[in-house]
Amino acid sequence: MLKSIQHLIGSSVKAKDGKFGVIKDIYFDDNTWNVRYLIVEARWWLLKHQWVISPFTVLQTGLTESSIQVTLTNKEIRQYPVEEASIPVSKQEEESLFNHHSWPDYSSRSMFDENLPRSFHSLRSEDKDQEYGDPHLRSFTHVRDYTVSNSDGFLGEVEDFLVDTVSWKISNLVIQHFFDPEEFNLIPVKKVRSINWDNFQLEIDLASGELEHCQKTHLEDFTSAD
Repeated sequence: MLKSIQHLIGSSVKAKDGKFGVIKDIYFDDNTWNVRYLIVEARWWLLKHQWVISPFTVLQTGLTESSIQVTLTNKEIRQYPVEEASIPVSKQEEESLFNHHSWPDYSSRSMFDENLPRSFHSLRSEDKDQEYGDPHLRSFTHVRDYTVSNSDGFLGEVEDFLVDTVSWKISNLVIQHFFDPEEFNLIPVKKVRSINWDNFQLEIDLASGELEHCQKTHLEDFTSAD
């Protein structure tokens, strides 16, 4: 079954012994395009915390439009809090960069703001001995809205990914066109050349003429894809 990752975000998570929380993010491997973790947020002792669960704990019969059922209990889920080792490398680098320079959080600002720092290369050269997590681990909420480009220039923005909820492998990305915001194309992930954190950009190996032949879709089509 194909599902929109954007649509999975916000779904409630039901454990074997009752509701646990909601999906806040999905981490994937940009080399294999496998979903690695579902990030679940819930209140614990009045504070919000996040936990990591495997997508393979999701019961296929428990997938609905607004919730998922997992094979774990509440106690079992709480054994796996989000730790630094499981944070996507793009977010680790971002946090290290901003902490190093005491920059303010820019998450609510436009990524096109000219005053924002763009590169972390100088920091990486200074901290070359620092351990980072898996360099292929990415956050969907971080990659969404990245610009999409090819050899001809900018094409649009990442709107969504489609994932097979049996294999938990991402099959397509959905891009929204710059010049026609009502138009979306499904691009096979095998056409993705690279994902660059430092310039918020995803490059595809697809000519503009070939893009016209990619499957077109509408927002309502992929938010409830099955």
